[in-house]
Amino acid sequence: MERQFLAPKLTEDDTFLSNTPSGSLVYRVPAPHVFMGVPRDALWKYEHMHFTVRVHAIKLDFFEWLDCRNVNNCQLRFTRHYTPILKYISPPVVYQSAEVELIFDPKSIMGVIKDLNPDDLPFVQAKIGAANINFENYVSSSTGFRGWYNNRVKGVVGDQKISKNLDVKMLWETGHAIHDPVSM
Repeated sequence: MERQFLAPKLTEDDTFLSNTPSGSLVYRVPAPHVFMGVPRDALWKYEHMHFTVRVHAIKLDFFEWLDCRNVNNCQLRFTRHYTPILKYISPPVVYQSAEVELIFDPKSIMGVIKDLNPDDLPFVQAKIGAANINFENYVSSSTGFRGWYNNRVKGVVGDQKISKNLDVKMLWETGHAIHDPVSM
């Protein structure tokens, strides 16, 4: 089945890292449920999804569709066996400078993420609401994570506004982790 979805616009980070005059565009594709506009749980039954990305450039007085120089760069494949799953957050109530523990299963993604710099982790960042979680004193590039296993990683929560419910996100080198629909 072929359908078209309009994904969110570039973030400030994407715009900063892009060099459009030279033909380079950086865009972190949101999780499939975000650009499809459905709840996370609606896609839980699918093992594989395939997407083709097209860029819609808006000019001052017209718009155009930009073509991919390399078609493989515009093909996205969502495979649940290669999508990390965020299982739990502990404790469930956090505040600035509190220690928090994320429990996740990286699935098979560790075999895909290669050639990391010594200072890099397989996950780019984790956030609770708009606040980053700092893993600096708890995790290093030599920390190993096993696939198909509940791994634990500790960090310190940054400053955030008081709220009854904040979204927890974990961004990996390959995209966002999905939430376990039962435990998260």
